[in-house]
Amino acid sequence: MSILGLDIGGANLKAATADGLAAARSFEIWKAPERLAAELELLIAHFPPPSQFAVTMTAELADCFATKADGVEHVIRAVQQVAGDRPVRVWQTSGDFVSPDAAIAEPLGVAAANWHALASWTADHFQIENGLLIDIGSTTTDLIPLAGRKSTSAGLTDPARLQSSELVYTGVRRTPLCAVAVSVPYRGGFCPLAAELFATTQDVYLILQDFASDESDFHTADGRAATVEMSCARLARMLCCDRDEFSLEDAREAAQFIANVQLQILSTAAQRIRERQSEPFETVVVSGSGSFLAARLCEGAEALRGCNVISLPTETSPAIAEAACAYAVACLAEDADGSA
Repeated sequence: MSILGLDIGGANLKAATADGLAAARSFEIWKAPERLAAELELLIAHFPPPSQFAVTMTAELADCFATKADGVEHVIRAVQQVAGDRPVRVWQTSGDFVSPDAAIAEPLGVAAANWHALASWTADHFQIENGLLIDIGSTTTDLIPLAGRKSTSAGLTDPARLQSSELVYTGVRRTPLCAVAVSVPYRGGFCPLAAELFATTQDVYLILQDFASDESDFHTADGRAATVEMSCARLARMLCCDRDEFSLEDAREAAQFIANVQLQILSTAAQRIRERQSEPFETVVVSGSGSFLAARLCEGAEALRGCNVISLPTETSPAIAEAACAYAVACLAEDADGSA
């Protein structure tokens, strides 16, 4: 029986199978929530027809929904529309799957549960007795302590996880730069950043060449291409400059500073989590489209020094690492079938 795992986010849809196929599709659900089923159809077309679906989500937080309960129901109904008569099951933070009706009846158990699916699979698959999962995506970072081959997170809901530093609302593509730093170096001094959505962290990592330019990618702050040239122009506007006042050298200096600040934010979060543990971490698993940043965090953060680092992109593939939560929920569903 073939299972397709779905991770339905507010800005990205991801799918994967337990045997290693993975795909992702950009979709900003708040702009057109009624198109979710159609967008899922386009994503699912990349795979052989599955016999059932395993689902996890974060899209319920999008502001097109009045409540999380509304969002959970909308997501599940869209999946059911795509699935037809094929079974659908939904992962919840209690560590098991429930039916769509049960998920709709108890929405907070399945809302934003994708991190829990990934942590549960990671801890068991890599047999982690004392470690930390660091999953850095386009929008957020999860830092989940693992022990005894299970997640040992301090919180299960997003507010509790934000309070515990296990959820840090910073990522490598969609985070506005003014949410990372208040000022940057500029020609011998510091210049405050405008509190505007002129540029995002995607521009920082394009300028620093962690991402390759993509002239077909227009999911940027100004809707122009994701290239170094356009990223420099977007970053210039954060300083209320234009390209005539802001050179490539200026952009590189500012981008490196912002990247360092973001790394320090994550290092502080890792240290807070470490201080709650009885022993130092032994193993760190890194995943997500920001795996490169997670690797730097492992190298520089005092709380993580000396840890054995397992890279999901290396152990599986970059595509699976980017769609890690979808892959995890597919694997968990397959394991559940095997143990039934």
